[in-house]
Amino acid sequence: DDLAHPWDREALAALRALPHVDDLLGKVMKRTVDKVAHFRYLGGAIEVGSDQMPTLWRLHKSAADRLAMTPTPLFVTQSPQINAFAVGAGEPFVVITSAAIDLLDDRGLQAVLGHELTHVRLGHVLYRTLAHLLMSGGLRLLDRFFGIGALLVKPIEVALLRWYQMSELSADRGGLLTLGDLDAHVRVEMMLAGGPSRLTSELSTQA
Repeated sequence: DDLAHPWDREALAALRALPHVDDLLGKVMKRTVDKVAHFRYLGGAIEVGSDQMPTLWRLHKSAADRLAMTPTPLFVTQSPQINAFAVGAGEPFVVITSAAIDLLDDRGLQAVLGHELTHVRLGHVLYRTLAHLLMSGGLRLLDRFFGIGALLVKPIEVALLRWYQMSELSADRGGLLTLGDLDAHVRVEMMLAGGPSRLTSELSTQA
């Protein structure tokens, strides 16, 4: 409760209070999306462990320890995009891209992994996956398959996207807790926002 930002808690409570949210989660997410996501990364990414990229696994485990949780499965996917995300409904896991690993040092990676693990720790992943579906147009099929019309989905959409923003505040708290250094954490955020590795030495957190 202390880790979650107050705006996150408030927005999530408002979302959960809306009618049909449980229908969406039960019918769409747990039956289909979770399995598809898991198979996708098992088949097209590298699963990290004590004998596979052990340095990255050690950072992941250390971040989980700082958050008092069991480390989730971790996958590395080949991508030029600097990104990391937590996916899955019933059994969440974390994915980080090869570009993020190339850009960040060990402390930066630990902060990013801590950010994603915080989403898992606070039970965000189910709702965030639903938000991604919504933003990609995946919920247009709801009316056809489940009889949930657009007029019923719209209030959920508004509440979900508002909460999605607020959930990032909590996750950044988790990343900071994992790293334990405010200046270093701001630097990691700068790297993710647009810091090229070639000019890392010229980045100024004060500026």
